[in-house]
This record gives sequence, C-alpha cells and structure tokens, in this order.
Amino acid sequence: MGLLKSDQIREILALPRVKQAWREATGSDPAERDVCRLFDSFVPMQIDCIEEHSEVIAGVPELVDKLRTADVRIGSTTGCTRERHPILFSD
Repeated sequence: MGLLKSDQIREILALPRVKQAWREATGSDPAERDVCRLFDSFVPMQIDCIEEHSEVIAGVPELVDKLRTADVRIGSTTGCTRERHPILFSD
C-alpha cells in the first residue's frame, strides 16, 4: 500500500529471488517494458476480482449520507480509478 501498482511490480521484480527467477526464465534481467507488460496484464485481473474481494468500511456509507444531507462537501484522495472502484466515485 502506498505505491502505484506499477511501482509495486517494479519493486517485486527487483527482489533478488524474483530477479534471479526472471533471469532464469527469460535469459535477461527484468526491464521497464516487462513492468509495463505485467501492469497491463494485472489491471484487468484486478478489475475482475476487486468487487468480490473488497468491502466498504463499516459506517462509511452512513457517514457519507449524513454529510451529504448536511450539504457538506466530501473529498478524498486515492490511487484507485473510477474503473476499479466505481463506488468511491458515486455522485
């Protein structure tokens, strides 16, 4: 948590054990093009399973309703996109 998914992939590929396994499997060290390819493969898989494996934090929907009723503007920051977490971006 706290890193972009592409940065997480980059960090994983830099781990000595993973880097060695990659080298043995491909004949070369992981490169930026590999990070991009893995990230591009990862995103659709994440979108497919995220709804099944995520939950709204207890109490948040009620709080949001109360704030909206009180005409309080709500803001947040996240690395998630509308496509990945549409509930976070409901109007």
